[in-house]
Amino acid sequence: MSAAGKTKQKSKFGWGDLILPLIVSLFVGYVIVTIGLGSAFPTLLTIAAPFVCDGEFTVVTSQKPGSDGGVATTYKTFCQGLSGTQNEITFATTMVAGLIYSAVLLPITAFIVYRLTNTFFR
Repeated sequence: MSAAGKTKQKSKFGWGDLILPLIVSLFVGYVIVTIGLGSAFPTLLTIAAPFVCDGEFTVVTSQKPGSDGGVATTYKTFCQGLSGTQNEITFATTMVAGLIYSAVLLPITAFIVYRLTNTFFR
């Protein structure tokens, strides 16, 4: 066999290969970072402040006894606008923060999936 017949084909990374990393990064960005770690460390949500609030952004945590004898901790985010009114923006803050963390994680998960698929599924 000639040397030309033994050339190794390089696998190309196409747009379809971003589906799995996109799903993984969205899950990790929203569920693990924003909701999971965000409930333990509410300051992680401040990354969304410039996008959801044009005034003063605050995170308020509250604790109350849980039904199992433990303590339930909740957080709410508020924006005090330039007019002085304070609005609760917890949902918008969570959505935007999750999107930002997902966007940061997408290249990392795409690289990991690319390396794993080229290693195990040749």
